[in-house]
Amino acid sequence: MKTYLLMIAAFILNTSIAQSWTKNFDYVDEFHEGLAKVEKNKKVGFVDAKGTIIVQVIYNEAFPFSEGVAAVRLGNTWGFVGDAGKLVIPLKYDDAFSFNDGLAKVARNAKFGFIDKSGKEVIPLTFSQAGRFSDGLVAVCNDKQLWGYVDKNGNQVIGFKYSYAEPFSEGIASVNKNGKEVTIDKLGKEKGQ
Repeated sequence: MKTYLLMIAAFILNTSIAQSWTKNFDYVDEFHEGLAKVEKNKKVGFVDAKGTIIVQVIYNEAFPFSEGVAAVRLGNTWGFVGDAGKLVIPLKYDDAFSFNDGLAKVARNAKFGFIDKSGKEVIPLTFSQAGRFSDGLVAVCNDKQLWGYVDKNGNQVIGFKYSYAEPFSEGIASVNKNGKEVTIDKLGKEKGQ
């Protein structure tokens, strides 16, 4: 019994010592890809499991790491930092989101598109709105407020004819066509046709 109690005490002591660094921050988020977002004096950055600051606590907002990078905002502009703490995509976007399937949704001048991890605009910023990639396709909205789907190269796969479109899941997506919700496959064929 003494051995068991000593083991519990040692575990609690090690855990409290290992996590004592959390007191240095106003908020500590969950770890993603080995790094946790932290907040101090309304600024955010990232730390490793030992509490070592990897990304300086200077940003106004940030998303968790995804695919080795995190979207960060400084002032009114967004960019991306890598897991070594350096800015890897410049702060030049009005909005930015986490990487998903190798691409991240970004916006400038109220137009959305997608970039790769080198910062190259793979899908030009021409859409009034965009969803997230799933099953190799993303729902995007044109200037006429109609939704369709493009692939990772920006090629139109399903035409712009929906008033709303959800992401694909297992080859099926829900869309709103002429005020009616229907499901389609990745060729745009309505389920049940």
